[in-house]
Formats: sequence, C-alpha cells, structure tokens
Amino acid sequence: MKKILWVFVPALITIPIIALFFFKKNDFYEERIVEIRRSRADCFAYAVDFNNQLAFNYYNRSLPTVNFSSAPKSANWAYQSKELNSEIRVNAQWTEIKKSEKLAFAIRINLGLPPLGDIPLSGSCDFITIEPQLTKIRCDLKGNLAFYHSFYMPKFNSDDNDADPFRDTLANLKLALEAGR
Repeated sequence: MKKILWVFVPALITIPIIALFFFKKNDFYEERIVEIRRSRADCFAYAVDFNNQLAFNYYNRSLPTVNFSSAPKSANWAYQSKELNSEIRVNAQWTEIKKSEKLAFAIRINLGLPPLGDIPLSGSCDFITIEPQLTKIRCDLKGNLAFYHSFYMPKFNSDDNDADPFRDTLANLKLALEAGR
C-alpha cells in the first residue's frame, strides 16, 4: 500500500502543475519599423489592399497557399503546414482604417489541430511621413497566447531559424513598393 502511495501522491501533485504550465497565458508583443522611399499615400494604398498581401506577406511567399479569398476589409488564407501536417487557416480583418495614417487589424490563426485551439492576435501599423517621398511604417503585433502557442509564434513553420516573419513581411513590402516606382 505504501509503494502505491509513493507513486500516486507525486503523480497527483505533478499532473496539475504540468497542466497549469501548458495552459498558462503569456503576453506576446512584437514591434517592427521599416522606412520606404514612397509617399505615405502610396504605401497606405498598397498595404490596405488584401490582394497585395499575396506579394509581400512572409507566409504567402514561404508556405504553399492552398486557398485565398479577400474582401475589402478581410481575407482568409489556407496554407499546407510542413511541420504539423495539417492545413493552417488564417483570417485577417481590418478593425480600423484611418486613411493614409493607420491600419489596425485582428488575426486569428487556426493551426489545424483542434487541441491547440486558435491563436488570436491584434495589431496596428502607423504610416508616418518623414519626407514627401519617405514613409516610416511602425507596426506592432500582440496577443495573449497559451504556453504551447509560443512554440509556433512568431516563427512557426519556418525552415530558416533566422527568419522573422514579421520583419520579413515588412522587408517584402518595402521591396514591392520601391520596385514599383
């Protein structure tokens, strides 16, 4: 009987601690800035159009896109996950649009594995004129993630360990806009 207690009692203590560890919420916050040699109006007009995301969004360029649809204020993507062997679904929508000044957004990522649940994120991009043909875009991304989500954010499904999807998306935006001069 005592041997059973030596196994059973530690298990009763350990299992809840492990469960709390995996379901604890963590604040996630990232901020990136890019300067683009284009007018603020040009940068804003390009970024606000969800169809342009196909050209500069890191995940559209890195993962096989299974499906994409957009409306003026929202878009839905489906990607084939390399790591999880599932279909990742992403819904993005503009929550605030201040013409040529600010875009606020909400993103919901479904990793295609029901036990993991959705990853809800929000953020905004401010468009700041530095010179008539030089715009600074400051973007932030935030969320309250479960512990296990942190394994997938912000670099899930990246073959490149040095990849920073947030930074790389803004770098692609810069390239697209400056090449279109």
